[in-house]
Amino acid sequence: MKHENEVLIGTENVPLSIIRRKGKTISIRIEEDGSVLVRAPYTAKVSEIEAFIQQKMTWIEKHRNVQVERNRKVMDGSDGKQAVWLGRTYQVHTVISTKRYLSFEGDTMIYHVRQDCPQERRDLFYREGSKIIAQWVSQERKHLDEDICIGHQLPLPRITIRYMTSRWGSCTASRSRISISCRLIHFPKECFDYVLLHEYAHLLVQNHSSDFYREVESRMPDYRVYDRMIS
Repeated sequence: MKHENEVLIGTENVPLSIIRRKGKTISIRIEEDGSVLVRAPYTAKVSEIEAFIQQKMTWIEKHRNVQVERNRKVMDGSDGKQAVWLGRTYQVHTVISTKRYLSFEGDTMIYHVRQDCPQERRDLFYREGSKIIAQWVSQERKHLDEDICIGHQLPLPRITIRYMTSRWGSCTASRSRISISCRLIHFPKECFDYVLLHEYAHLLVQNHSSDFYREVESRMPDYRVYDRMIS
């Protein structure tokens, strides 16, 4: 059973969802869109849920602010207002066109789409972003293949570009497979370089130990700068 409501966080009314379930504890999660999700037992009274929310308000505000900041970094223009491309924020303008493509005029990103709707803009944004990231992969993998794979007698990885929301990249070392998120188009290219190196390093070390980060740092001494950008 799910109830929709709102909760006041600071001066903002934020969507609140309450899901009733079996169990004995109440839990809170900040959703990707910044809304608040509460899971509570069937037996919990409304007053108990409200008291729990107020008790956790400092935690809610902190983690929601983090999520809102993350969302600000990855605006894709679907709202018809703003988009972030290669670390730069653009105003969005939509033009109805039979051909779908992006163009830029100063601080404006122009979406040439068949329909003026959020999904059309989002699809176009990441389609064009994926093309650029594919070019980057082709350029940057050459020296990584040489250094990490050939240098350590490992097979060259198969690299795919995907839309991923929970991570920027992934590596399955046992199958020599790497996935890169097309959402990296929101950030400066150096962030892509770091993520690609990060996943290649997992071909050598399949964890996040000090040995792993030594491999990364030896090839990109300032990697922490770019790790913070995408955090």
